[in-house]
Amino acid sequence: LNQYPMIFRTTDDVSIQGIEYCAGNPDAIVFSADNIISIDWSKYKTDVKIEVNDDKHHPLGKSIQTTLRELLEEDTNYKYIIYDHGNGEVADFISVLENEYSFEITLFHVKGMSASTYNSSVSDVYEVTGQAVKSTIWLKTKQTFLNKITSRRRSNHGQFIRGDFEEFKASLKQNKQLTGKIVIVQPSISKSITIPNKLQEVLAAAKYYISNSGKVKTLEFWGSE
Repeated sequence: LNQYPMIFRTTDDVSIQGIEYCAGNPDAIVFSADNIISIDWSKYKTDVKIEVNDDKHHPLGKSIQTTLRELLEEDTNYKYIIYDHGNGEVADFISVLENEYSFEITLFHVKGMSASTYNSSVSDVYEVTGQAVKSTIWLKTKQTFLNKITSRRRSNHGQFIRGDFEEFKASLKQNKQLTGKIVIVQPSISKSITIPNKLQEVLAAAKYYISNSGKVKTLEFWGSE
């Protein structure tokens, strides 16, 4: 520790290592409602309390995941759409946008709204932001991502809603750059209602970490108006 002292970072973005003090920019870790994309859940007749439909717990009502699948399938630009909900998932949904020089891979993490009012529950965002942060590991390289999807396929997950797995493997091996994007889907987050500090801290911390994690440069929040 004397030779390699620990680095401490304060909540106002100051770094301290040994006797060195580096002033930070506290405004660098802030959260703006502009980062929220509002979805008209009522238009899709979504029950925002239901995260996923299943025969045992939620056979009735339209879940957030069902609506998200509709939204993704409406976008014809995606070459591949993968559903991967379950223990050990990469994300609930994965989309791949291929262009001339790169693959843009987007990981969608979904969480149902448990609170009775918008922007009132830290627990509604704490778990899903944690999942989003941890999922950045799968986008470090194309091979890491491909290995994970292959592994999920072996365990009967990673269902291709659009596109073919073998074609996907061949495409990913092309000499194109991998770029990453993560989307948190949580109707509990409202764009038009003031976000309290306790919630802003969680959202801002997740956005700051993910935006500086390497391959992933963008974190979006899909919430409510």
